[in-house]
Amino acid sequence: MANHLGQLFHAFAFMYFQTLKSPEFRPARNMPTEEAVNIAREVYAGSAMTLDTEGYAALMGMVVRFCEFEWDVRRILFQEDPLYADLACPDGEVRTLKGQPDLVYSDPPHGLIIYDWKTGMGQPKSPKKREEDGEPVEGKQYLADVGKYQ
Repeated sequence: MANHLGQLFHAFAFMYFQTLKSPEFRPARNMPTEEAVNIAREVYAGSAMTLDTEGYAALMGMVVRFCEFEWDVRRILFQEDPLYADLACPDGEVRTLKGQPDLVYSDPPHGLIIYDWKTGMGQPKSPKKREEDGEPVEGKQYLADVGKYQ
């Protein structure tokens, strides 16, 4: 069921940006909540996936929250397109690195931003070793310093 939530949110986000790019919305940087909720409902109704009441409420909550962000659609380079890169490894093998970013957004003069929407409700990983109170916890850092992305 959680996987359906992620798939439905990804489909919503794709349609959100397609709609935001359309002439009737441009040059808007976000859309009214009611319009976004209608898009999410259409995506849900057109899919074969189902969510329980909690999952549906989570989807709608994410949709409403998504409307708070502003976007310049002219800076969207692409959405949901697969990327591939062949890497020559030290062992002599050539391996293919592949991924499908949810959104690639131009960010001049810094470069670009690659978005990967997350809908999971699970706790982020944490170090296995617990330190005594007041001692710093050593381990891998799973979230960025601002705690908003991996």
